[in-house]
Amino acid sequence: MSCCPNLEDASMQTLTAAVFAAALLVLPQAVEAHDAWANGDPIPPWVKTECCSQAHAHHIDDVAVHARPDGYHVDGYKWTIPYSQAIPSPDGSTWLFYTTRQDGSQGAPYCFFVGPRGS
Repeated sequence: MSCCPNLEDASMQTLTAAVFAAALLVLPQAVEAHDAWANGDPIPPWVKTECCSQAHAHHIDDVAVHARPDGYHVDGYKWTIPYSQAIPSPDGSTWLFYTTRQDGSQGAPYCFFVGPRGS
C-alpha cells in the first residue's frame, strides 16, 4: 500500500506537479541536507509527511530503474512500482521511499519520484 494512493489519477498527478512547483517557488532555501533535493531545492512539507522520513528515502541511480510492462522495477528492491504511483522528480533524480525492517525485509513503496532516465 502506498501513502500516495490518489496519484493513480493522471489529473491528480498534473495537479500534484503544479502544487509541488508552486511550493518550490515559495519555500525558503534549505539549510540542512535532509531538507533539500539532490539539486539543492527545498523539499516541501507534504513530501516529508506523505513519504515519511529521511530514513525511508533512497536516492536511486538511474541505471537501477527499469521500465517494464507491469511498472517500474528497481534493482535491489522487491516491489514493482505501478506507473500510476510514479511522480515526476523535481530534481531529475530518482527517489524511492520505503521502510527496511529490522529483519531486512522491505516494505511497500510510500512514494516514488522518478527521474527522466529510467529505462
